[in-house]
Amino acid sequence: MQPVLQTASTQIDENVGFRYRTVYVFNENSVLHCHDYYEIFLTLENNVKHYINGSKEILPRGTLVFIRKSDAHIYEYSTSKKASFVNLAFTEEILNELFQFLTEGYPSKELLSLPHPPSILLQESDILWMLKQMEELNSTPATDIPQLKYRSRLLLFKIFTRYFSRIGRIEQSNNNVPSWLYELNLKMQKLEHFSQGPEHMVEMSGKCRAYLGRILKQYYGKTIPDYINDLRLNYWANSLINSDAPILDICYECGFENVSWAYTLFKEKYKMSPLKYRKTSQ
Repeated sequence: MQPVLQTASTQIDENVGFRYRTVYVFNENSVLHCHDYYEIFLTLENNVKHYINGSKEILPRGTLVFIRKSDAHIYEYSTSKKASFVNLAFTEEILNELFQFLTEGYPSKELLSLPHPPSILLQESDILWMLKQMEELNSTPATDIPQLKYRSRLLLFKIFTRYFSRIGRIEQSNNNVPSWLYELNLKMQKLEHFSQGPEHMVEMSGKCRAYLGRILKQYYGKTIPDYINDLRLNYWANSLINSDAPILDICYECGFENVSWAYTLFKEKYKMSPLKYRKTSQ
């Protein structure tokens, strides 16, 4: 079946470049279609039947999906079963502006080139957060175009950076990295975790130290202490540039207990002392 092309000129307010609505599938006269714009939808019920790019999927409540221009999809609905979802539609111009703002560090190319639409299952707290954003949009006067443009773009920024950036990073990373190690890597990049040291990392991994050390070396080329120290040194160096906090305070904040050893590691990596690094960077 040839998909019907839905266009931004007929589906989206040209003054705002954005449309949002709550859809009840049994009221939605849906046909197989594609767009010349982009969509994000969030399922609010379980077992939403969604046909996408020739395959069928059953989506649970809280599934957030990014529909690209290349995707053709349709929802299966019935007159007896509720299957609601939130739908956000926005123009290609808005998406391009957002990706340009996020720069090449954001995995926009990966998100657009995946064979299947990027999706993520949200927790209940995230679902409630999304619904709260809809309430704020609903409270904005329809005639206040500047405020609608601001709030809609801010919402898209939050969604893409909070949820879809993770999917893109997975595609950028080594596809052979075990999922548990990838998740651990993301968590360990937070100060609250790397500052507690190697034993905390082992505990978070749920693996024995020897196994974690072997797998970490295999995929990231580092021992557990080297991995932790590298995160600490990155944080220390960036804080020297971006804050005026005392050098020793930052050192301790990172989790280093032996200051002399920490200075040695810093000089090995950056070829200068922390004080000189701060002065040179400024």
